[in-house]
Amino acid sequence: MAEEIAKSQPSTLYHKPGLKPEDFIVDVINMDYGMKKKNPVNNVCFYCKSDLNKAFRISKEQVSKLLPEQFEEQQIRVYCKAADEETISDAREYFDQWREGLTKSQVRKV
Repeated sequence: MAEEIAKSQPSTLYHKPGLKPEDFIVDVINMDYGMKKKNPVNNVCFYCKSDLNKAFRISKEQVSKLLPEQFEEQQIRVYCKAADEETISDAREYFDQWREGLTKSQVRKV
């Protein structure tokens, strides 16, 4: 992914051009509830006090209206190894240019 970002050199750089893949650290974080895209509550059995030997499942609507629609999320963190403000500013431009190339389904702007 660092290669893709380095190839996304914007035309509006304010400082020296030519950041390389090794100038970036890309950290991809996948978070889920242990079941990827699946709702973990679908695999939970519930019991009634009147019959402790009979297990049953309940629908998402019966659980809570607060359950999320998606159970999997990915965060991509990009770090620039440089310490000077000019290079960091350019790295932000590279990242923004790269992000603009992604489709809306691939990224949620934060």
